[in-house]
Amino acid sequence: MTIEARGKGKFLVMLSREDLRHYDVNFAAMRLSEPHTKQMIYDLVGKLGRDPGGQVSVECAQTGDRGCVMLITLAGEKRYAFESADDVISAARAGLEPLLRDGLTREKGSWYFAPRRELTPYEKTLLTEFCTVNYAL
Repeated sequence: MTIEARGKGKFLVMLSREDLRHYDVNFAAMRLSEPHTKQMIYDLVGKLGRDPGGQVSVECAQTGDRGCVMLITLAGEKRYAFESADDVISAARAGLEPLLRDGLTREKGSWYFAPRRELTPYEKTLLTEFCTVNYAL
Protein backbone atom coordinates (compact mmCIF):
# COMPACT_ATOMS: atom_id res chain seq x y z
CA MET A 1 0.00 0.00 0.00
CA THR A 2 1.23 3.46 -0.85
CA ILE A 3 -0.35 6.77 0.07
CA GLU A 4 0.49 10.06 -1.64
CA ALA A 5 -0.89 13.49 -0.75
CA ARG A 6 -2.36 15.13 -3.86
CA GLY A 7 -3.45 18.49 -2.54
CA LYS A 8 -5.50 19.81 0.30
CA GLY A 9 -7.55 16.95 1.65
CA LYS A 10 -6.85 14.66 -1.35
CA PHE A 11 -4.90 11.41 -1.17
CA LEU A 12 -4.00 8.84 -3.80
CA VAL A 13 -3.99 5.36 -2.26
CA MET A 14 -2.59 2.43 -4.23
CA LEU A 15 -3.62 -0.98 -2.97
CA SER A 16 -2.09 -4.22 -4.22
CA ARG A 17 -3.98 -7.46 -4.67
CA GLU A 18 -2.57 -8.57 -1.31
CA ASP A 19 -3.79 -5.37 0.37
CA LEU A 20 -7.30 -6.09 -0.90
CA ARG A 21 -7.06 -9.70 0.25
CA HIS A 22 -6.12 -8.49 3.74
CA TYR A 23 -9.59 -6.88 3.90
CA ASP A 24 -11.27 -9.78 2.09
CA VAL A 25 -12.22 -7.41 -0.75
CA ASN A 26 -11.89 -7.85 -4.49
CA PHE A 27 -12.38 -5.03 -6.95
CA ALA A 28 -15.23 -6.62 -8.90
CA ALA A 29 -17.36 -7.05 -5.78
CA MET A 30 -16.33 -3.81 -4.03
CA ARG A 31 -19.41 -1.94 -2.77
CA LEU A 32 -19.77 0.56 0.05
CA SER A 33 -22.71 -1.50 1.31
CA GLU A 34 -20.31 -4.40 2.00
CA PRO A 35 -18.92 -4.53 5.57
CA HIS A 36 -15.39 -5.47 4.41
CA THR A 37 -15.25 -2.49 2.04
CA LYS A 38 -16.53 -0.16 4.76
CA GLN A 39 -13.86 -1.42 7.15
CA MET A 40 -11.14 -0.91 4.54
CA ILE A 41 -12.22 2.70 3.89
CA TYR A 42 -12.54 3.31 7.65
CA ASP A 43 -8.99 2.04 8.21
CA LEU A 44 -7.55 4.05 5.30
CA VAL A 45 -9.11 7.31 6.50
CA GLY A 46 -7.75 6.58 9.98
CA LYS A 47 -4.25 6.12 8.48
CA LEU A 48 -4.62 9.57 6.93
CA GLY A 49 -4.98 10.96 10.44
CA ARG A 50 -8.64 11.90 10.17
CA ASP A 51 -11.80 10.85 11.96
CA PRO A 52 -12.88 7.64 10.20
CA GLY A 53 -16.48 8.54 10.92
CA GLY A 54 -16.20 11.75 8.92
CA GLN A 55 -17.48 12.37 5.42
CA VAL A 56 -15.27 11.27 2.52
CA SER A 57 -15.48 10.88 -1.24
CA VAL A 58 -13.84 7.82 -2.79
CA GLU A 59 -13.10 7.27 -6.49
CA CYS A 60 -11.65 3.91 -7.42
CA ALA A 61 -10.15 2.20 -10.47
CA GLN A 62 -8.69 -1.27 -10.93
CA THR A 63 -4.99 -1.65 -11.70
CA GLY A 64 -3.37 -4.26 -13.93
CA ASP A 65 -2.14 -6.33 -10.99
CA ARG A 66 -5.73 -6.83 -9.73
CA GLY A 67 -5.23 -4.18 -7.09
CA CYS A 68 -6.78 -0.75 -7.22
CA VAL A 69 -6.03 2.93 -6.97
CA MET A 70 -8.27 5.21 -4.91
CA LEU A 71 -8.58 8.96 -4.78
CA ILE A 72 -9.84 9.78 -1.31
CA THR A 73 -11.09 13.31 -0.73
CA LEU A 74 -11.72 14.25 2.87
CA ALA A 75 -14.54 16.60 3.75
CA GLY A 76 -13.68 19.66 5.74
CA GLU A 77 -13.24 19.28 9.47
CA LYS A 78 -15.99 20.87 11.54
CA ARG A 79 -14.66 23.63 13.71
CA TYR A 80 -15.95 26.57 15.67
CA ALA A 81 -14.73 30.12 14.91
CA PHE A 82 -14.53 32.76 17.64
CA GLU A 83 -14.55 36.38 16.45
CA SER A 84 -12.38 37.62 19.31
CA ALA A 85 -10.33 36.61 22.32
CA ASP A 86 -13.14 38.05 24.47
CA ASP A 87 -15.50 35.41 23.03
CA VAL A 88 -12.99 32.66 23.89
CA ILE A 89 -12.72 33.99 27.46
CA SER A 90 -16.51 34.19 27.78
CA ALA A 91 -16.89 30.60 26.57
CA ALA A 92 -14.25 29.44 29.06
CA ARG A 93 -16.01 31.28 31.90
CA ALA A 94 -19.30 29.65 30.87
CA GLY A 95 -17.78 26.25 31.67
CA LEU A 96 -16.12 25.27 28.39
CA GLU A 97 -12.52 25.82 29.54
CA PRO A 98 -11.69 22.08 29.93
CA LEU A 99 -13.08 21.42 26.44
CA LEU A 100 -11.23 24.35 24.84
CA ARG A 101 -7.84 23.41 26.31
CA ASP A 102 -7.45 20.66 23.72
CA GLY A 103 -8.06 21.89 20.20
CA LEU A 104 -8.05 25.69 20.35
CA THR A 105 -5.81 27.30 17.71
CA ARG A 106 -5.19 30.79 16.37
CA GLU A 107 -5.05 31.47 12.63
CA LYS A 108 -4.86 34.84 10.88
CA GLY A 109 -6.10 36.78 13.90
CA SER A 110 -9.05 34.50 14.69
CA TRP A 111 -9.50 31.71 17.21
CA TYR A 112 -10.73 28.27 16.12
CA PHE A 113 -11.78 25.23 18.08
CA ALA A 114 -11.80 21.76 16.47
CA PRO A 115 -13.37 19.18 18.80
CA ARG A 116 -11.33 16.03 19.45
CA ARG A 117 -14.41 14.08 20.50
CA GLU A 118 -18.15 14.09 19.93
CA LEU A 119 -19.69 17.05 21.71
CA THR A 120 -22.74 16.75 23.92
CA PRO A 121 -25.87 18.64 22.82
CA TYR A 122 -25.31 21.01 25.76
CA GLU A 123 -21.71 21.74 24.68
CA LYS A 124 -22.83 22.38 21.08
CA THR A 125 -25.53 24.77 22.21
CA LEU A 126 -23.18 26.59 24.55
CA LEU A 127 -20.45 26.89 21.90
CA THR A 128 -22.85 28.43 19.38
CA GLU A 129 -23.56 31.20 21.89
CA PHE A 130 -19.96 32.39 21.50
CA CYS A 131 -18.90 31.35 17.99
CA THR A 132 -19.96 30.19 14.54
CA VAL A 133 -19.47 26.81 12.86
CA ASN A 134 -17.33 26.46 9.74
CA TYR A 135 -15.47 23.71 7.92
CA ALA A 136 -11.79 23.61 7.06
CA LEU A 137 -9.40 21.04 5.65
